[in-house]
Amino acid sequence: MRYRLLVRPQVPHLGEVTITADALNLDRGITANLSVVTDQEEGFEGFVVLSIDGLPPGVTAVTGTEVEPDSPPQESQAKRERFVTKNKKATILLMTRADAPLTRLPAEGRVYAQPVV
Repeated sequence: MRYRLLVRPQVPHLGEVTITADALNLDRGITANLSVVTDQEEGFEGFVVLSIDGLPPGVTAVTGTEVEPDSPPQESQAKRERFVTKNKKATILLMTRADAPLTRLPAEGRVYAQPVV
């Protein structure tokens, strides 16, 4: 077997961005939440700015917080940051006005994640 190895300095960067739902059905006057998990790899400690484009008229996106459940204690935390990606969870609330116009077809929104150092 042949293996390829790359030896390089650590490069902090934004890794995978995961969104909990790929579709949402909104009704007038309600609020739905969209959870976004960002992986911060190789020691990235900056902020990640989230934004959404393409929302239908009458729908506003704002950020929110939620309480995370307690996690079980880890066996060993020694040098864990070297091989485990840190991730952060954000919540985007999609608020629909009571007088929002109904849509005939689904609107396709796009979530953007931009790292900021």
